[in-house]
Amino acid sequence: MEATLTQRNDAVRTRVNLPALVLLVGVVLLPCTVLAGPANLGLQLSATSNKFTGDLPKEGSWAGAGGLGADLMLEWNFAEDISLSFQPGLTPRTGRQDFNDKGIVVASIDYNFDYLTLPLLVRVTTKPDGTRGFVTAGLEYALLMGASYDDGTGSIDMEEDLKSGVFGAMFGAGTIVPVGGNLLIFELRYYQGLQDIMERDGDVPEGGMTSPSIKYRGLQLKAGFILTLGGE
Repeated sequence: MEATLTQRNDAVRTRVNLPALVLLVGVVLLPCTVLAGPANLGLQLSATSNKFTGDLPKEGSWAGAGGLGADLMLEWNFAEDISLSFQPGLTPRTGRQDFNDKGIVVASIDYNFDYLTLPLLVRVTTKPDGTRGFVTAGLEYALLMGASYDDGTGSIDMEEDLKSGVFGAMFGAGTIVPVGGNLLIFELRYYQGLQDIMERDGDVPEGGMTSPSIKYRGLQLKAGFILTLGGE
């Protein structure tokens, strides 16, 4: 039994083809660097409110939970008001499942999933310079780094029950404020998972995540500093 579980864990952890992933990112980003050159480098901090979605027994319900994350920014300007932004970062996807009896929560399970997120976004600003508003939209690939749940008895690993990576969509709006030759950026971003996060291999998953399909969604409040190479 132990040997079987070890083999299963090894299989889960080797499903991610990192060389292929790096190659894919390079194929997307290298032409941008050659054609436009990197225009901005930056760092963002984010506060995330996440919630899982999926059918539960009538006595169960999902509740949101928060977490903190950080990401880097590498950007290319293709027009005065249009840029492509690659923002790799460490992002928590947390949540809680409550169990109710006559409207009263009698038990709960807390989930803590950590992802390396790789979003690629298009940002359109309202004007090319000065303080301006913007909107963003794009896709992300979220690579699982760790997963656990706590049902009140302590943290229990459940990484083998989750997919190694899933795709999601992102939409946001915010403002950019010039500071000297550089920029401050503030954004409120909505994200939505596009795939079931659970690994469906016939075994009953740990932690009570028995819904046929579980996804995540949430909001991120971001604040960051952008170094504009060569000035704004």
